[in-house]
Amino acid sequence: ALLEAAGKGAQFKMLLFQRDMPTPTEMRVLLHMSAEYNYVELYHARFVNVLTQHVTVTRIAEEPVDTSQARETMLPSIFEPELEKLVDFFENEIKRFIFLGALFEAELARTAARMVAMNRAEETAASRIHTQRVALRRATATIQTVNLIEAFTHLNQWKKRLQETAESL
Repeated sequence: ALLEAAGKGAQFKMLLFQRDMPTPTEMRVLLHMSAEYNYVELYHARFVNVLTQHVTVTRIAEEPVDTSQARETMLPSIFEPELEKLVDFFENEIKRFIFLGALFEAELARTAARMVAMNRAEETAASRIHTQRVALRRATATIQTVNLIEAFTHLNQWKKRLQETAESL
């Protein structure tokens, strides 16, 4: 949404996963899509500390490697797979690990945010429990005071009746 608002909507494709961590199929789709571009940038949350996460940009794919130049500097070897296939394999593996690292970093940032929210909820609950306990103590004290007043009132009425009874005899 940020890139669309900045007017760069035609310059990027958005890929949303079903869950926080992509399935192997979704990972293959992403790597296949990234092969079409000169570079791929991944925008994700970066964990700084429990209270702070920053949005960061990680490049998954860089400029393509020139395999003809690599052939000239290649040392002789016994096992020689096709250089292009070898470069493609390692390029995909590097992209995958960079992407997984960014996903784990984003998951860490999400977990930290959840921990902060849970801590705030715990503090709020503790504060509410304290407030309720104070209100309960006040209500209990009020009930005890009312009971004492009623007891003294009944005691005074009983004494008056005793005096009236004693005077009438």
